[in-house]
Amino acid sequence: MYSIIIVEDEYLVRQGIASLVDYEQFGMQVIAQAENGTEAWQKFQDNPADILLTDINMPQMNGLELAKLVRDQAPKCHIVFLTGYDDFDYARTAIKLGADDYLLKPFSKDDVEEMLAKLQIKLDKERKKAQIQSLVDQGQHSELEEAIHARLAITKIGRASCRERV
Repeated sequence: MYSIIIVEDEYLVRQGIASLVDYEQFGMQVIAQAENGTEAWQKFQDNPADILLTDINMPQMNGLELAKLVRDQAPKCHIVFLTGYDDFDYARTAIKLGADDYLLKPFSKDDVEEMLAKLQIKLDKERKKAQIQSLVDQGQHSELEEAIHARLAITKIGRASCRERV
């Protein structure tokens, strides 16, 4: 299960985002909510998330400042900005911070689900890559070979065909 922290200063918007979609269908769960960047940063330090959904304009600490802190501590965290401001400077800063997406308010349930589906694909690929790297690092080549053969079987390329190509 991938974890999400939602950061939004407007209570009703925050609650709407949290209840708008069925996060479990994307293999995700909301582990925390915060009303500003300072509160979110404290929660993130206590329990780092895989995904940070954050508003940009908030009191105390804005979403861009929060994203910089998160990126420095957890470079693999996926960050999505939610904003009501169609401002090129915000978008440019979000890109520099390595944002995965940038949703302009008001957004729909379909917009959020599309964004979550893209993130799920990215996270699944990252997890598989890390698992393979772990097998390689541990010297468990037979398990890695079996995983590759299983993947090849799914794609209908047999072991013999694979050996012929190598």
